[in-house]
Amino acid sequence: MQMTLSNMFSKSQKLDKELQLEIALMIEALVKTGKSEALDLAEKYGEHYLKLEEKISKNDYTKEDAALDRADKRLT
Repeated sequence: MQMTLSNMFSKSQKLDKELQLEIALMIEALVKTGKSEALDLAEKYGEHYLKLEEKISKNDYTKEDAALDRADKRLT
C-alpha cells in the first residue's frame, strides 16, 4: 500500500510538509551552484527547514486543522 502526504498527515501538517519539501529543493539548487552567496542563502533556508521540522514533530495541529475546515466551509 502506497502512503501519500494526504493520508499520512493532517491538512495543516501536510501544508507544512509541502513547504518543507519546497525549502529542501531550494537548498539543493542553491548548493549545486557552489557560489558563496548561494551557499550562505542555503544555510539560512536550512535554518527555516530545521525550525519547520521541529514544528512538524512537536505541534498539535488540531487548531490549525479546525481553522482550515472553517475556511473550507465558508468557501463552499
